[in-house]
Amino acid sequence: MKALLIFATLWMMTLSAALAQQGGRDTYWSVDYLRGPVYDHRNLAAALQLGTTQGVGVSYLRRVDGSEPWHHYYRRPKLGLAAYYEDFHYPEVLGKAMSAALVSDFHIVDRRLFDFDLNIQAGAAYLTKCFDAQTNNLNRDIGAKAAAFFRFGFELVAMPESRVSYVAGLNFVHYSNGAMKLPNLGLNLCQLNIGARFRVNKDLAQVREIDATLAENLDRRWRYQAFWSFGCREQGTPLGDKYLVTTMAFNCLKPITRKFVAGVGFDLMRDGSEANDLDGDCGFAELISGGIHCSAGLEFGKVYAAFEIGGYLFSKVKDTFDMYDRVSVNYQVGKRLIAHVGLRTFLMKAYYIEWGMGFQIGSIGTDKKN
Repeated sequence: MKALLIFATLWMMTLSAALAQQGGRDTYWSVDYLRGPVYDHRNLAAALQLGTTQGVGVSYLRRVDGSEPWHHYYRRPKLGLAAYYEDFHYPEVLGKAMSAALVSDFHIVDRRLFDFDLNIQAGAAYLTKCFDAQTNNLNRDIGAKAAAFFRFGFELVAMPESRVSYVAGLNFVHYSNGAMKLPNLGLNLCQLNIGARFRVNKDLAQVREIDATLAENLDRRWRYQAFWSFGCREQGTPLGDKYLVTTMAFNCLKPITRKFVAGVGFDLMRDGSEANDLDGDCGFAELISGGIHCSAGLEFGKVYAAFEIGGYLFSKVKDTFDMYDRVSVNYQVGKRLIAHVGLRTFLMKAYYIEWGMGFQIGSIGTDKKN
């Protein structure tokens, strides 16, 4: 663990020093120590000897320079990369994890002596232990060694304008493979972190002023989008059959403020695994379900992060208005082309991960450029 920490620290210092010479942006690297318990959200304490986890993390952050309107709407957040090494303190069942993530660090309170930040991370992880019917049947949290990684937390940063600042935070961490491989109850951690952050550039970078025209005008026209997405899920028992899931979604979105967007939409979904819930052979159309949803989300330039809650209108295996939800991130690849990744859930329980593309009809962007 010490060798990994030293290597990662030197690598991040070299990378950030090189990138700090490009453009006028504040560039940081930081090292954190993390410690906290596994959150027993499925009441498995009787089967598992859960202890206190600990780990280290190294991150590279660059503060946006103010060249885009959204930089100012979100108080010039920091964006970057992070790498973690976690020891779950249960080597024979849970093992250890190594993860890498994209980082978004938003300022809730931005002061000269301290910052209070919201830190959101998403990426991928490799776990040294997963479920195995013969050798590790107690690990019902994770069914595969490859998993998605999420970290959500709040941090207090002391002396943020000095070259060395100090960080303390509270985090929720989640490992999951989105039900692509069973079992997948999810492994959750509640952790405290303490660390130090070093600014590579000697002086604070100059902030670019926002264009007054862009600041005053907001395009509130409706946007219309269509998406086609695919995913895979395993149903039944571990090492069971895997099924293709397909979703066609139609969204109507309206900007409410420069950050917040709300909307409604319609979903057509086909889940091959639902054939197990029906008697006899099923045709293609019999497995198609339809529903309507409402959505709310935040825009960050070309990125739109949304949460949707919907209800079924028709389905062979679901009752009318049975609920479903989706967390998604969309990225504007071209003028009208949109990349999409989403996590479909039922009462926030992972159902499947979907990947797809979309097409936007109507207005492009949120700010009028006169």
